[in-house]
Amino acid sequence: MLRSGAGGRRGWVLRVKAIVMRVLAVNARFLMWIVAPDLLARVIARHSLALLMLYVVHFGCRKLRSLLRARFNWLWKFVTHRSAYAKQVADLKNAMRRATSFEAWHQAACDLDQLTGRLSWKDVDESDLYDHARIRDNLSTLRKYHEQHDIEPLMDFLRSHLSRNLGGIDNPMLYEYLRSGTKTLVEEYTYQVARSIDFVANDTTSGISVMRKLAFFTEARHAFGRSALLLSGGSTLGLYHAGVITALVNNGVLPRVISGSSVGSIFAAMVGTRTDAELAVLSRDYAPHLDVFPSSKSNVMRKLERFVHEGYFFDMDIMQACVTENVGDFTFWEAYVRTGRILNIAVTSSSECEGEPLLLNYLTAPNVLIWSAVCASCAIPYIFKPVELKCKQSDGKIARYFPKGVSFYDGSVHSDLPVRRLAEMFNVNHYIVSQVNPHVVPFVQPHLSLRSSSSWVAKATFFFGNELRDLLLRIASLVLSPRSFLTLESVVAQTYVGDVTLFPEPSCHQFTLLLDNPTHEHYLYCKNEGERYTWRKLAMIKQRCCVEFALDACVRSLRTSVLLKTGLPMFTGNVSPLETLNSRIRSWSAEQFEQFQETEKSSLTRGVSSSVLPELTRPDVRYLAPETTRPARGGEEPDHAPSTQEGERHAEHGPGSCTNIEALILAAELDNSDIAPLP
Repeated sequence: MLRSGAGGRRGWVLRVKAIVMRVLAVNARFLMWIVAPDLLARVIARHSLALLMLYVVHFGCRKLRSLLRARFNWLWKFVTHRSAYAKQVADLKNAMRRATSFEAWHQAACDLDQLTGRLSWKDVDESDLYDHARIRDNLSTLRKYHEQHDIEPLMDFLRSHLSRNLGGIDNPMLYEYLRSGTKTLVEEYTYQVARSIDFVANDTTSGISVMRKLAFFTEARHAFGRSALLLSGGSTLGLYHAGVITALVNNGVLPRVISGSSVGSIFAAMVGTRTDAELAVLSRDYAPHLDVFPSSKSNVMRKLERFVHEGYFFDMDIMQACVTENVGDFTFWEAYVRTGRILNIAVTSSSECEGEPLLLNYLTAPNVLIWSAVCASCAIPYIFKPVELKCKQSDGKIARYFPKGVSFYDGSVHSDLPVRRLAEMFNVNHYIVSQVNPHVVPFVQPHLSLRSSSSWVAKATFFFGNELRDLLLRIASLVLSPRSFLTLESVVAQTYVGDVTLFPEPSCHQFTLLLDNPTHEHYLYCKNEGERYTWRKLAMIKQRCCVEFALDACVRSLRTSVLLKTGLPMFTGNVSPLETLNSRIRSWSAEQFEQFQETEKSSLTRGVSSSVLPELTRPDVRYLAPETTRPARGGEEPDHAPSTQEGERHAEHGPGSCTNIEALILAAELDNSDIAPLP
């Protein structure tokens, strides 16, 4: 009986197990049927094959076409006994490659365009690349108002036509055919707009008050938007940033808004902490100290032991010493007050609970020391230890900015180019990107080539590429942890190019030097190469920034006229719209504003502005040049600047109204990125 009972229980257990296994098998088959991993694998494989074939077709045909064209041209010139032509072309191309200044490069480019017969394209207005009829009509209207001194219609026309890419004039393809520029009509129109802006600002015969002009140009500048220079990460390939900065500085087109991540933050901080005079020296003959990695002769076993126990190879001491030597002891606010440039540095929190990466600047982190932000942005995961941000307290001492344990690392992992945050905070809508990331640079040229093409092959390549990327990311989201997936998605899907993208073509050997300290010769080589590939885009950058810089110059000059009331014209001499924009006006206290408001109201009935102005408050600010010695960390008083209200208001009745003096002053003085006083 006992044996039969035990056998019955055993049989019952086996039957239950069999049923469970049968149910699991059915569920597994149903899951395999509904998920269809075999189909998914086939889709991935076939899409990858289609993408590869499309790449080969698109770029192979382009390469073959260029080779056949070159061979045919050579054969034609040889048959027609014009071999000297080929020699002249080669000499001019070599002159462009060996040029040591933009003037020499541009002269060689103009000669080459003339020699190859491309210069005739420049003077032909008609093209499918832009709305030439609209641009020609707008140019005629601007010239008519200018010649007739019709200021009111000119202001109305400017208000409705001041926008980027009007009629397609910012189309990158307009700058691909010529090496030396673009269509004459596009250049004349851009110049005429800047000239009209200066004409309205300088006018003294129309009876339009300075306050009304100031409100008009402030609103126009806000509507037009700003440019920003974004410097990517890229380890030692970041040396190319030095050439990009030098080319922009020497040609007067360096934007006021500058952002950097990882190694780009070092060069962004070097620019953002220097005045124009210091920046001229930096771009001319300054060789920065950039030994950020420990010596290769240091103890390898100690590095491995540190990595096993602590999760990183290198300490931050050498990096911190290098950054502090090049940047100084400035906070973000002190740097902005000193230079007028808006420095932004991207960092990523090491905390599991943090959301978006931080963008540090004088608005979000005014008291944070720039050198600590740069070190955090350069802390490559697993290479350097994450960094705690440091700030300068009111008593001048250095302290943690966040509680102990909150640290940050490489900003380029999640936000190599923080375009969205810059647009939100500083009204940026035009991005000049210097891209040197080693995992991005090889693909920049193919991406830009596909983006600018309208062929069905390019469209199909984009389609299959995006589909394959999204599919792989969705699969990865099922198997990776949330933080790991967020990191992968950021690296794969974030934006790496801008409206103007500058990038090098490094050799394979340079990829082996990513974690080596650069020599002086290597720095000079990268700087010179960076200048040369920036020169190729300089015509486009100048055209796109000309109107913006003219508006910026007018706003600042009109502010000066409002405050100083000299009665002189707003501009003295021949002022270029591409002039350096680095000066600022001191802010008023509340009592001084009330005094001005009372005196201004009493003069409104006469239709003129008051000449009685309060004496400006001088901010109690001390300055420390980057090349000077650092102050003691404990003793001296920190810099102070008068607090101002952030924001921007506009006049209630448009630019023609002077009925609301307070709104006009606020619109003029408290722009969302011009709220700091400068001496």
